[in-house]
Amino acid sequence: MPIKLHIVTWDVPFPADYGGAIDVYYKLKALHSLGIEIFLHCFEYENRTAQSDLEQYSKQVYYYPRTTGIRGMDFQLPYIINSRKNPQLLKNLIEIDAPILFEGLHTTAYLNHSELKERFKIVRTHNIEHQYYTQLASHTSSLLKKLFLYRESMLLNSYERILYAANLVMSISAPDHLYFQKKYSGVAVELIPAFHPENQIRSLSGFGKYCLYHGNLSIAEYEKAVLFLMNEVFRDSKIPCIIAG
Repeated sequence: MPIKLHIVTWDVPFPADYGGAIDVYYKLKALHSLGIEIFLHCFEYENRTAQSDLEQYSKQVYYYPRTTGIRGMDFQLPYIINSRKNPQLLKNLIEIDAPILFEGLHTTAYLNHSELKERFKIVRTHNIEHQYYTQLASHTSSLLKKLFLYRESMLLNSYERILYAANLVMSISAPDHLYFQKKYSGVAVELIPAFHPENQIRSLSGFGKYCLYHGNLSIAEYEKAVLFLMNEVFRDSKIPCIIAG
């Protein structure tokens, strides 16, 4: 009998065109190559919709709508959590008896649910979320957005205690690993670096002809980094800089 595993992800992880999606997508491929039977649960929103590519690595793929805007807000739960609460997700997790891998704090609305008490539950942390949202707030110029991000950071800091309901926390970086180990001493914490497709070094010798910056330019922090590069690094440089987002 193959090992079964639920994977709950905050987004549709294909195309794998940004950091979190890359980690989830290539983790999915790696686990599938080991013969693990995966039940993949994805939240659709914006331009991230159902992808047939995911079916070849999964026993079954489920899609859920994310409740965005005011309807996704809650007085106690962070927006990134509450907007991904979906009764059908809980029903599907209950129906198939298998361990659950929650990708990101975003997906953990049912981590401590009584119906899942006997399951082995893993949380893959992609950030220290409350610190990340504080940084986002400090980089935005919009007062309304700044207030929302600071509020989200405070709620996430309080909500993070839900990790005590996990059997295992998988951190993605050494600094995050130290943080979670220290703060959640009663929970097993393992450092599992990001999954990616580059298993061989394929760098060419010599120097390139340009510098490439790639990032999500809808995030103020990355936009600020681009402006710094343009104004402080490449303004007087003879090396062309290509910015892709």
